[in-house]
Amino acid sequence: MSDKSSELQNLLIQQLLAENNPAKTTEPSSFGTVGVIILISVIIIIGGVVIYYIYLQNLVKPYPLSPFKDGQTVVIRPAILSDVNGNIENQYLAQVKPPDFTYSYPDGGKGVYMGSGSSALQFIGNKNDATSQWILEQHNADGTLDANQSLQYGLGNRFFLRNKSNPDVSDLAGRVRFQATTQQAYVLCPSVTSAVIGSNDYANWYNTELVIYFYPTNYKDIYYLLFPNCVYTGDDTTTSPNNGLATIRPFSKYIPSSFINNYSTCTGYDSDPPCDPNNSGLFVPYTGNGTELYNNIMLMNYLPPLSLLPPYPNPNVTLFKVTLA
Repeated sequence: MSDKSSELQNLLIQQLLAENNPAKTTEPSSFGTVGVIILISVIIIIGGVVIYYIYLQNLVKPYPLSPFKDGQTVVIRPAILSDVNGNIENQYLAQVKPPDFTYSYPDGGKGVYMGSGSSALQFIGNKNDATSQWILEQHNADGTLDANQSLQYGLGNRFFLRNKSNPDVSDLAGRVRFQATTQQAYVLCPSVTSAVIGSNDYANWYNTELVIYFYPTNYKDIYYLLFPNCVYTGDDTTTSPNNGLATIRPFSKYIPSSFINNYSTCTGYDSDPPCDPNNSGLFVPYTGNGTELYNNIMLMNYLPPLSLLPPYPNPNVTLFKVTLA
């Protein structure tokens, strides 16, 4: 009888010990499984945020900042000077008043008027003259557009240009304008136009106020002059990409092979129907008699999507020296 009591007592003790010290198991508990899932989820979320941040950084900062700031006054000349007009010193971008002229077809057909009082910008100015000095403006003439919008889209610190000879910030006649490639007047595809100034009237095809970006190079004071050549609604280019390149052709006359007459228009922008490559004239800045280019004129070139970064496949001079006045 005592043996059976001892046996029962031992069994009871073993049972109590088993309840207080359960056997170890390699199977995860329900709480452990949930914890692992939460941890993995957190890691995935953090990884996604990091990847998005890296992507956002690449999206926001593809173009380096130039050293220029709003309100500064600059002078601009080609990095390579030419002996045009026998004066190698006076080759700064200037507001000049040559005889009135329009843009005409290469075959002498109908041209397009720049607007009353307008003239094309030329590199024939003296750096000490107010007409050759350009004030960097954050806003356009009527104050509705902000060039700093370009920064948020990673397009660099861009500026509107006002000629110093015009002290009125709100006067469009003192601002640089051009014809964007989204404006296909008379079924033309303006792959090359020129920058103009002098008109206070938007009622012409040169109604896009230029917002310009000075793309730095490895050389002091040497820049590419980039600008948005596609327009969203109206005349707002502050969020449009840098797909325009300013150049100068100092010597030669019109070279048909150097003009683009078959390109895709600015998809997603406020543009006319795509250009017809078989019926697309070109705007060329001819003189009044329609036979020669003005000397040292500032040409505004359309850049195809595959040519947005240097080196640029263009026969013209593409680099410019930009310094504070």
